Amino acid sequence: MYATAWARALAALTLSLSFASCGGGESPAPSVPPQSAALQVSSARTPSATALMDWAQTAYPAVFPGRKGNLTTGAYLYRYYPETGNYLGTAGDAVYVLGPVSNGALKQVGTLSDFGCSVYPDSCAPGAADSRNGSYTAYLTTGERFTLTIDFDSAQYATGSPEVTLGALPLAGTFAGDSAAGSYVFQGDGMGATTRFRYVDDLIVGTFPSAAGVKPFIAARVFAQSIAEAAGSYSSFGINHANNADDSRIFTERINTNGTLQICNDNVIYSIASCPAASLLTYTLVVSGDLFTATPTGAAASLYSAFNFRVAKAANENIFLMGAINYTDGTRFFRVAVGESAAFTGGTARGGTTLGEWGTATYTTTSYASTGLALDGHSISLSGSLSTMGTLGPSGMRILQAGSPAFVMQNTQLGLLLGPRGSVAAGYLQIGSK
Repeated sequence: MYATAWARALAALTLSLSFASCGGGESPAPSVPPQSAALQVSSARTPSATALMDWAQTAYPAVFPGRKGNLTTGAYLYRYYPETGNYLGTAGDAVYVLGPVSNGALKQVGTLSDFGCSVYPDSCAPGAADSRNGSYTAYLTTGERFTLTIDFDSAQYATGSPEVTLGALPLAGTFAGDSAAGSYVFQGDGMGATTRFRYVDDLIVGTFPSAAGVKPFIAARVFAQSIAEAAGSYSSFGINHANNADDSRIFTERINTNGTLQICNDNVIYSIASCPAASLLTYTLVVSGDLFTATPTGAAASLYSAFNFRVAKAANENIFLMGAINYTDGTRFFRVAVGESAAFTGGTARGGTTLGEWGTATYTTTSYASTGLALDGHSISLSGSLSTMGTLGPSGMRILQAGSPAFVMQNTQLGLLLGPRGSVAAGYLQIGSK
């Protein structure tokens, strides 16, 4: 009886295919049932019909239960599973199923060679690893720096080889996809609803717990290794932490091809090209690998100390990153700078803040609006109008008028907002990834 049913179904299939080949109509492509989702097309070892059916019984016991013997009819080799009413068989290299698994229709689900990687996984080369995997150097807004390793294939992260930290960091954990496409949620000790991250152009941007609380970070894996690569004019946001309080720093700077760094140190925010000569601080630069050391010269030498920084390379953008901690007096420093642009364009960025929040910010040429989630779970929002910095200010920076003012800048990958110095919003920084 089983052979008759199988043969009758095969005859019907043969007739329909013959009719289609003679111009009587277009035959739909065979569909693969859900049970064959693991099928991999490969040039790996081709299983025999018996090996394939043995594998199917192990892989899908609810569909093909138990160990059944082979049956034949004509050129067809098959097995019948009376518990489920399903058939599994082959005709030459073609593989067919029949029964409830295929809604009662005889369906070809592939060829024997298609199932080579499923039946003999050891004979297949592993798939290419996710290109985003790797070790990134992370800069937290606390001034901390450490290595963050991300594996998107296994959804795991790890921290290690810290350069500068305030205390122990979460060493390892997992992450999961967020409701927003391209966003992920860190999981593990110390993590919560706002400890998230995003990837863009060799950058990981998100929030991470430290001894100072959940704070934003930027992590990069490609850095400039020469003055020529890093050269350019930048708009810079920073946080100085001293006497248990944060304050903001907003200024412009320029890395020159002659191996110097110039910073506009003025109470007015000038573009670097418009900075008064008396306000320009000059540093000499030395590069070791991807680490730049800036040493003050001239009048700055007696007032300021040398510091280290890196310049991340993200697509066609340079991003200046600096973090430092003075363990003697507890002061901390963070800087992020983006290339000075001729225009301020619109965009949307998702990311975190120094208050441990996570949200979405939308920019136009004249407005800003953000919504998000606070660390304790309540909703937050901020909106207002944007105005330029005037003819002498940096063209790519804007002033936000929203109750108390703030400053906004962005590039292709990032959107950033910083509260002004000496205000209740001093040291408040948003870092979002586009």
